[in-house]
Amino acid sequence: MKFPKIPKLNFAKIPKPKFPNILGSKDKKPKNAGLEGKALKELRKKLEQDKKELEKELKAIAVKDKKVEGDYDAKFPSFGSKPDENAMEVTEYYDRLALHSTLEVDLLKINNALAKMKAGTYGICEKCAQPINPKRLEAFPRAPVCLECAQKK
Repeated sequence: MKFPKIPKLNFAKIPKPKFPNILGSKDKKPKNAGLEGKALKELRKKLEQDKKELEKELKAIAVKDKKVEGDYDAKFPSFGSKPDENAMEVTEYYDRLALHSTLEVDLLKINNALAKMKAGTYGICEKCAQPINPKRLEAFPRAPVCLECAQKK
């Protein structure tokens, strides 16, 4: 049996995507989507405050993983050795695991937002590369995408 020949792809013919130039020229450091001075400082302060609160909550139900930076492991509670106490331990651990996972994701989003501020790319949508509305950032400072892209999910 003879198989048909598969044509070779010529990647040179594929046009490069064109993205809007919202970061300015290559010579200048990108700006945080037009956010400057006091507004940016307030958002950074709010993010850092949220980060401290999340870390405090995580420490109550989890332990920092020594091998992986920024990772936490949920604590397994100890209520006793009786069967009903063991069942309570498993139930409590299950609840902690769910909460731990949610808090850890939120902490990661905050750390990403702070890293973007440092890099000068904060407030730029990760999907469409357009500036995120400052009112959205004020309400939800760790938002990685604009409202339009968030509603497309």
